[in-house]
Amino acid sequence: MNRTILSLAIIKTHWDKNKADYIDNFIPLTANLLKENQYSEVDFNQFQKDFQERYGLHIPINALVTIFNRAKTKGLVYREHGKIYVKKENLPDHDLAIASKDIERKFNRLTDTIQKYAKDQLETDLHNTEIEEGLLSFLKEHDLDILFAAKDKSVLPDVKPKNKIKYVISKFSIHAYESNPQIFQFLLDVSIGHALSGAILYSEFNSFSGKLKDLNIYLDTPIILNLLGFNGEFKQQSVQELINILVEEKANVFILDTTRGEVDSILSDCHRWLEKGIYDLEKASRVLRYCHRNGISASDLEQTMVGLDRLLSDNQITSTRVPSYDEKEFVIDEEKLSDTIFKTYGSIIDNFDSVLAEQKGTIQRDVKVLSGIYRFRKGHNPKSIKDSKALFITSNTALAFASKRFESLQNGSSFTIPSCLTDVFLGTVIWLQSPQRVETINSKKFMAECYSAIQPSDKLIKKYLAEIEKLKSNNKISNDDYYLLRSHRVSINLLETKTMGDPDAIDASSTEEILDGIIQSIKEKEAKKLSDEIETHKQTKKKLETQEERVKTIETSLERKSLRVARLIWKILFGFTSLIVAFCLFANLFPDYFNIKGGMKVFLWVLIGLMTLLNLLTGFNFMGLKKVIIGKIQTRVLKWLKE
Repeated sequence: MNRTILSLAIIKTHWDKNKADYIDNFIPLTANLLKENQYSEVDFNQFQKDFQERYGLHIPINALVTIFNRAKTKGLVYREHGKIYVKKENLPDHDLAIASKDIERKFNRLTDTIQKYAKDQLETDLHNTEIEEGLLSFLKEHDLDILFAAKDKSVLPDVKPKNKIKYVISKFSIHAYESNPQIFQFLLDVSIGHALSGAILYSEFNSFSGKLKDLNIYLDTPIILNLLGFNGEFKQQSVQELINILVEEKANVFILDTTRGEVDSILSDCHRWLEKGIYDLEKASRVLRYCHRNGISASDLEQTMVGLDRLLSDNQITSTRVPSYDEKEFVIDEEKLSDTIFKTYGSIIDNFDSVLAEQKGTIQRDVKVLSGIYRFRKGHNPKSIKDSKALFITSNTALAFASKRFESLQNGSSFTIPSCLTDVFLGTVIWLQSPQRVETINSKKFMAECYSAIQPSDKLIKKYLAEIEKLKSNNKISNDDYYLLRSHRVSINLLETKTMGDPDAIDASSTEEILDGIIQSIKEKEAKKLSDEIETHKQTKKKLETQEERVKTIETSLERKSLRVARLIWKILFGFTSLIVAFCLFANLFPDYFNIKGGMKVFLWVLIGLMTLLNLLTGFNFMGLKKVIIGKIQTRVLKWLKE
């Protein structure tokens, strides 16, 4: 098992057990090494080499001095005549074998699971060494987020794995988070162990400890955009958690008018491009790329823009202005700060386009904001975070690093709390003081880093777009294909999976595969749409058939009822008619009894005669009208019932 990963996990295990400070985390490793190598006297240079060989961690000499000062207070060593001697009899039994075996078992399970996942899901075979280097590379890539203000940049060894390995590690971590909590917990433990070990590089780390009450904190543009969700769900949750803690700690959280103007400008610009529907992904902002990738429409974005004020209010973020330049003694050399930022960006950011940055005015806004923070401080050089008055918090590590460089030039070697800190650094400072928050803060941060790692880099997108141009100029793709490859949102998702984040994986073949994937995606989408339409049609038809059956049943019931009513009416009419005919016959046969006079008598005989004549000539009889009469009555009754 990789020594470095084992050591990071041991540090986290010790911290879980004792909840000690960042210096105490190194005492078990130090005591164990002193005992194993049977040190009598400590030579820092030799101990540094032995420590790195045994644990895979590079500890600077100044950090070793801090560790041995703590060991001295614990009675493990003593100083005499400028030398450090070991009190062998006081060395505790820091046998790391038991913890190491448990951690090794967990790590072996991790590597086996990653290998299986890579093979089954990503069709990639990985060796254990590649996985180990991939994990270390993932951790080291985020060193600067925490260590931007330290003199030494990492305790981790130099590793340079392929982009593909880092992609696999990140993709697997997301998978583990969703489906395998135990495996994910080990990954998180190693990550936390890395943060704990990195803290030793700060000789003045204790200066960052303390309450944040009444501290004025100003949030940078990327923080607000992350809060809005434009860097994924977990980054949003991570920033939200940090702001909640700041509010809970009774810090005052602000957004400067300059920052708000930049946020509004970015969102408005993105909205305009989304409405047009045609834009250059290579030059697109992070927000526009996120919208493109996730299918966010102009109307969706407009709702976010409308809700921005409410979001700030809900998070108790107050708008304020950058202070004026009235107090000349607190105005810094902005030209020098601008030059420092340009140089720092050029050295840290890959493919930094200084011309484009100048055109957009982003660095000038950074200069204006940082200059304002210095004026908020009114020349004060704080030695502790609680005495800092004002802090500018950003997720732009390069900006925090540039600010630290500028302050070093201004203040010389004397330590002061930087005016600009990264959100990751501040979060680390907070959870080191509040161990109960370690899992909440770090799990979200770790997942945010994983999601960020699988996004296509600027270099990858640039190479991809260049390959598309080449295919078009060589007439290997049509104009429609060209448009699909450049603009269809599925293209970025496929670019991620086809290349695994490796720009070297882009060529004509992979680009054509992406085109095939887009076309297949469109076909699948259309097929699903057709399938949904067919299913909807079936459901509608079924509903209509059911409705028809119900109507038919009702009509049948009404017909039966109307027929019964018609027959009843017929019986009544027939009986009444029979009575009339019988009366006519008996009245004529017995006129004296009924007292019928001449005219009426003649009428009754004529009526009887006509009925008899009709019966003889045509076969007419009243019973013959039964069916017709019942039918007509039934029609009238049915019409009345339906009304």
